Amino acid sequence: MAVAGTVRSTTVNRVTEMTHLVGIKQGLTAQLTGFDKNTGPIYNPLAPPVRYVDNLRSAFLIVESVASTGTWIILNDIATIHFARWVILPGDQQLLFTSNFDGSWEQYIHDFVTIANSGKPSKDNASGTKWMDLIWGNCEAYTGTDDLAQFLEWIQSLMIETTLFFPTISDVTVRDISWLRQFRRIFGEFDETALGVDRTQWPPGLLAAYDQMKRDINRIDVTDA
Repeated sequence: MAVAGTVRSTTVNRVTEMTHLVGIKQGLTAQLTGFDKNTGPIYNPLAPPVRYVDNLRSAFLIVESVASTGTWIILNDIATIHFARWVILPGDQQLLFTSNFDGSWEQYIHDFVTIANSGKPSKDNASGTKWMDLIWGNCEAYTGTDDLAQFLEWIQSLMIETTLFFPTISDVTVRDISWLRQFRRIFGEFDETALGVDRTQWPPGLLAAYDQMKRDINRIDVTDA
């Protein structure tokens, strides 16, 4: 196991990664049987207790089922995430977490804590569910995020070095992608409206700029799609 503070995430240009490996608790616990968007996780004290790893799988199924409906979930509010991946490794003893994100590791963890684990009800988290607790609460030595310094130490002590980090696109942030997607939509609407306007009525400079933009966008579509 790495000593706290000795393993750091790797940054390439504007994209950073982190890899975290933690043991899953052994023994039995109350069974997680469902989720209510208004009240949060549902545990059945009358059901037979289950292994922590089984509750962990149930937690992932809850996140997956909510996200698969197209519903905006609280993790979407962390606007810097390129992707996040949790893997229960063969043998059911360890949980691997990997993520790529924009900006610094410190800011990323801060966003996770203040957005996904604040415990405060919000538009995207009506129940105020602490999503990090729901997942990592099944793991060894996890004490929650109320004490941020203690949590950061826990995260760092279990980070493992990434031997090779190779993002194919490292100069574009998630916010950039969102902006470009919206620009494409807005320009498409503008272009459709412009088709119905007499080109002879356009100021020459505006018409030239419009035609140049159309050529450039079409070239990008052909060469970079």
